[in-house]
Amino acid sequence: MLSKKLISFILILTLTFNLNYVFAATRENGLLIKHDDTIAGQFDVSFNNKKIKIYYGTFKAHKNNAYVIIQNMGNSKIELYINGQKIYIPRDLDDENKDLKINIGPYVNEGENDIVVYSEKVPNKTRIIIPYLELRAGTPEEVGMLSETLNKIDKIVNDAINKGITPGAVVLVAKDGVIVKNTAYGYAQKYDMGKLLDEPRLMMTNTIFDLASVTKVMATTQAIMQLVSQGKLKVTDKVSKYIPDFAQNGKGDITIADLLTHTSGLSPWKPLYYHAKNADEVLEYICKLPLEYKTGTDRKYSDIGFMTLGFVIKAITGKDVDEYTRENIYSKLGMKDTMFNPLKDTRDLKWRIAATSWGNPFEYKMVAQPGWIYPIEEKLEDWNGWRNYTLVGEANDGNCFYANSGVAGHAGLFSTANDLAILGQAMLNGGGYGTVKLYDKSVLDEFTSLKTPPKGWTDYQYGYGWEIARSSYMGNLVSSKAFGHSGFTGTQIIFDPEYNLQIIVLTNKQNNGVNEKGMYPSTFKLTRDISDIVYQSMVKY
Repeated sequence: MLSKKLISFILILTLTFNLNYVFAATRENGLLIKHDDTIAGQFDVSFNNKKIKIYYGTFKAHKNNAYVIIQNMGNSKIELYINGQKIYIPRDLDDENKDLKINIGPYVNEGENDIVVYSEKVPNKTRIIIPYLELRAGTPEEVGMLSETLNKIDKIVNDAINKGITPGAVVLVAKDGVIVKNTAYGYAQKYDMGKLLDEPRLMMTNTIFDLASVTKVMATTQAIMQLVSQGKLKVTDKVSKYIPDFAQNGKGDITIADLLTHTSGLSPWKPLYYHAKNADEVLEYICKLPLEYKTGTDRKYSDIGFMTLGFVIKAITGKDVDEYTRENIYSKLGMKDTMFNPLKDTRDLKWRIAATSWGNPFEYKMVAQPGWIYPIEEKLEDWNGWRNYTLVGEANDGNCFYANSGVAGHAGLFSTANDLAILGQAMLNGGGYGTVKLYDKSVLDEFTSLKTPPKGWTDYQYGYGWEIARSSYMGNLVSSKAFGHSGFTGTQIIFDPEYNLQIIVLTNKQNNGVNEKGMYPSTFKLTRDISDIVYQSMVKY
């Protein structure tokens, strides 16, 4: 049988020489826009030779919503076909400062589409770009999901709220670039230092959450992936290449990869605010730390390791992780509600931010009872800067807030479900969104693939920064390619490229307070149950 592409090729050759062929697009579909060399797309091909050339490809789009950009066309002879339909291209364009933007929405299908470009005698470096897929709202049925099944999520979340797991939550589910569920539940703030509010603040879909350790992958790891893609960093590089003082006390051979996989030998946690009052002093303290175990022989999840990655980013770029990610990732993607230190934003955002803990009771107990979580040497009475108010817009994490002024590589990022979904779709797209490319797909694939475990580990589900197919909160139905992360404040994110699917569950569980053991309830079961329902709702699962 003839392949689909070969059939398309035969059809296009026939149409090319058919003088009676009616153009699928009209002259009005051509729009001149400002030239921009920095834009990119899922289909991005340059033609710069004088030979006849035919190029085949595919791209993803939403029905009735797609366009193509042609740069440096000059007097190039180009014919463009979308799903077998010839698109009219104006020929009287000679402005080097302008690009041609053509609406191809009427000729694209929901999902995957075919594109064929026929070029002849191209004198300039003509470039054809179709932007990456962007999110839109839609129904579950549009992407092969069942609303009846997906609606069961409502009961799961409301039951968790009634059981005191969390005062509220926002759940967002998107498949194939279509947001099929985006729902807010309960309250963004229910308590103030243990006192039930007379008028609890309702949760909204645009509520901003303290992401805690989700910062590690949606800020720090994003920056590292971008720097790797740009050739400014290799994961095999030693940390001391960028921070020479880090080599002290046996740390000279620790690599970027060791930090990303939490196998560096650095301590998981210490109350750095006992030793440092700003980021410079934190770095100095980390550089002097000895190893807790030999690098590469074990895995101990380390906040200090990711703090160090934040300092590596600054050493390379001259910018703290907040400034770097804002300028190079969030702003470019239009993620206006993703930031560190949201109370410093020029907008009044406090009313939109979910409340978290009543001070820092968990960390207080970690210091007051050494060995309760981690063995530490610090004494409670040697520092007394504890917060004694309900946190709204301040990082819950003590090392981030007290010692790093709210900006660190391991914690401190705030965001909404909607913004996280934009960055999530960029990753599901292979590294780009709209006309913005963040990093190469090969880099993303490298970071989200399983890494070799330390000796003795049998259940190792970690990439570079990312957790891979972790059933503890991702559920039992995700593919082996699913990647994500969780945060101490009750936040979980799941991205599954096998199904072009993302599940975002954000809660403010800490606002309910700690239990009699000083612990916060886990939201892992909540997210796990939600994830299982999402997969069960897919007709073709």
